[in-house]
Amino acid sequence: GSAAARFQLGMCYANTNDYNQARRFLREAIALDSANMNYRFQYARTLTQFGSLQEAESEYWSIIQRDSLFYRALFQLGALLHDQKNYKRSLPLFGRIISAYPDDFLSQFYVGSSLVGLGKQDSAESFLRKSMDLNPTFVPAIVTLGSIRLLKKDYLEVLRLYEMASALRPANADYVYRIGQAYRDFNDHERAVVFFKKAAILDSTNALYFAQLGFVYYQLKRYHLSVDANKKAISLDNDNPRYFINLSLSYSPMDSTDLAVKAYESAIRATNPDEVAKLYVGLGSLLSDKKRYREALKAYQRAVDIDPSNRDAVFFIGWMYDMLEDVPAATKGYERYLKMTAADSVSTSRKRLIEMRLKQWKK
Repeated sequence: GSAAARFQLGMCYANTNDYNQARRFLREAIALDSANMNYRFQYARTLTQFGSLQEAESEYWSIIQRDSLFYRALFQLGALLHDQKNYKRSLPLFGRIISAYPDDFLSQFYVGSSLVGLGKQDSAESFLRKSMDLNPTFVPAIVTLGSIRLLKKDYLEVLRLYEMASALRPANADYVYRIGQAYRDFNDHERAVVFFKKAAILDSTNALYFAQLGFVYYQLKRYHLSVDANKKAISLDNDNPRYFINLSLSYSPMDSTDLAVKAYESAIRATNPDEVAKLYVGLGSLLSDKKRYREALKAYQRAVDIDPSNRDAVFFIGWMYDMLEDVPAATKGYERYLKMTAADSVSTSRKRLIEMRLKQWKK
């Protein structure tokens, strides 16, 4: 059959997800009409569709070498590289497009997004704003610009942008959540509660929304509500140690120390082994704050067993013995800390405290 017939047959197979047959007939069409850029482009798109990304990239470049301003190939190759986080290579492709087509809002966005991916947020802003000017309803540009302004702590602008995005996509829980984040960072916790609750209603399976709700309730000293929200977060994701720590913090001001300790121990069980020693130090601090010094001492000792180089744990072991009025053990702990920090040139408050205590005990 003709090249056109083979091309149509190849596209039919592509639409029915028959990759091998689609590939076969599209290649045959190209062999019969090698100058047809549309055949080559659709073949590259089919390769992309079925996950043959390296081959697709090669085909897109083949088209661009034949026609340096073939828009669809430039755009699809740029998008493919952008999705792979290969921003250094996607950026010049979209730059080439906007040089020829400055009113292409999608390419303006991709230039901005690629610059963000490269850590060049300041340079990205003008392209994202240009994309928004060309298409005021294009939400990805609005949200990406909002993320940049959030890094700069421009909370009023962040709120304006996220509220725009949410108004355009009212069913999108993430945009509602982002408004809550902005109010949280702005220390307006009452309003943050409103939006975190709304986000949780829109998506009741997202543990992060409930965890953030628990956080702002804690800041507002509504500890029972904070406990409930953190429990909900844990019920949705019981592998996140941060959620157990948040629950522990919520229990602590309620004089529910045993429950706070239990939650912290659950955090330790859930955490990465590399972080366990640090969490034992946190558990020790929780117990020490409640004047449960012997239990705190055990937690600090456990931290040192796991990581003998943990300076915080070594110091607090000395401090706990000090609180328990065990001078010989406290002296030993303090001297170990001083030995660990001997090379430090700065005289810290801890060192000054130790030196004062040792001097008192020698009298």
